[in-house]
Amino acid sequence: MEAAAGGELLGRAEPPAPGKLVIDPLTGRSYSRGRTLGKGGFARCYEMTEASTGTTYAVKVVPHSRVAKPHQREKIVNEIALHRQLQHQHVVRFSHHFEDAENIYILLELCSRKSLAHIWKARHTLLEPEVRYYLRQIISGLKYLHTRGIIHRDLKLGKWYTLLCGTPPFETADLKETYRCIKQVKYTLPACLSAAAKQMIMGILKRAPAERLTLDQITEHEFFTKGYTPERLPPSSCVMVPDLHPPSAARSLLTKVAKSLFGKGKSKAKRGSAEEKEDISKLVSGLVKTSICRQLSYKTVEGSEPSAPVAGHALSVSCSPVETLTEEASGKSVSRWIRGSLVSSDGYEDCVTASSVMETALEVLKDCLSSMPIGEGKPAPLSRHDAFVWVSKWVDYSNKYGFGYQLSNRSIGVLFNNGTHMVLPASRRSVHYNLTNSRHFQFAASAVPEQLQAQMSILRYFAMYMEKNLMKVSWVVGTWWRSGCNKQN
Repeated sequence: MEAAAGGELLGRAEPPAPGKLVIDPLTGRSYSRGRTLGKGGFARCYEMTEASTGTTYAVKVVPHSRVAKPHQREKIVNEIALHRQLQHQHVVRFSHHFEDAENIYILLELCSRKSLAHIWKARHTLLEPEVRYYLRQIISGLKYLHTRGIIHRDLKLGKWYTLLCGTPPFETADLKETYRCIKQVKYTLPACLSAAAKQMIMGILKRAPAERLTLDQITEHEFFTKGYTPERLPPSSCVMVPDLHPPSAARSLLTKVAKSLFGKGKSKAKRGSAEEKEDISKLVSGLVKTSICRQLSYKTVEGSEPSAPVAGHALSVSCSPVETLTEEASGKSVSRWIRGSLVSSDGYEDCVTASSVMETALEVLKDCLSSMPIGEGKPAPLSRHDAFVWVSKWVDYSNKYGFGYQLSNRSIGVLFNNGTHMVLPASRRSVHYNLTNSRHFQFAASAVPEQLQAQMSILRYFAMYMEKNLMKVSWVVGTWWRSGCNKQN
């Protein structure tokens, strides 16, 4: 029945958009229609702002003509009934609904940074920490829906693969070949993925549903438990690769120590004592693992203990004898090094002070440093820094193609609107192409792939335009630099 309805819809003309001003006939509230956010088989979604409150919504507009049949209208009524009872931070919030003579209006929470599909369209591939960040939210929302007896029918396992790899897993140039790959579960995994990411994808993309990882198994997978997940992402990550820095247990601990010494009262230190204890444990555990691993490597080098082969177990991290040994040692070391009141669960709340935390941290560091070997000879001299390079010319054509620039070393590049980056070095003999910050390709200038020829033409156009029409800014930069120094003097 759904397929037949869909076939009928293909032959119909597009329904007209709602007016610029939409009024709820029951309450009299008015809404001004803004930009189009998206469209589907039965509905379109618009940004609308309520005139009296200034609240902006994402409004799903369903024409009555599209739900004229009883079973079609029943689907919309059921959707509203289900959605209005959901309250979860990772499920788009339902506000209210109304209808007039032409349409049904479903007012939803506006996601100002659009959808994950928009991010993928701009970025093509995401970093593994980003994928963990989004998947945790998606899985949290899905588990909530399942507790309410609701199944999300539009989430496909292949979409998780696509975030990491840039393309759907079974996509080919031929539709029949794509279906064959789906039936045979035939796909390839990029070499750039981590072993944990590959394992998780292989656990998800199974032919038999019973063999696939469950939601709980996914969140308990090594990809999540041993990988860094950021607490938040910058808004710029929607269109460009973010600069992510995993947190350091030592930095977190010493930051808290500094706050305790220079700006925090004892009462606040008490409230955060359990958290500080956890940070200390993480720091000690990490340092102990580093120390033991180094000691084992020193013994192997000296010939005291032969090294064991680990070939064939690159993915079995838990089977490593060093890992097992360090876990046991770190557990004992925490109780041995965080002494006295710091490990006493009864007296911990009263006795944690900045000085005791600092003393413990210093002792851990000293013990770690004492196990290091004596250095042999002087360190290698630092390599010379490259000459200072600046942007000497630029063209902002981002309303159509992207941002073009020329560097002082005569290299030319274009940052395209789709997030890719192409560079023509000063020699003009090769072309560098960055699909993302982590995927780099290099071609001879005379052998650029056919699918990149359009971007290559734009790059050459930018180069020619800047060469003929723009002056270098080296003199301006030099003048600015000198004037800046004079002002400082």
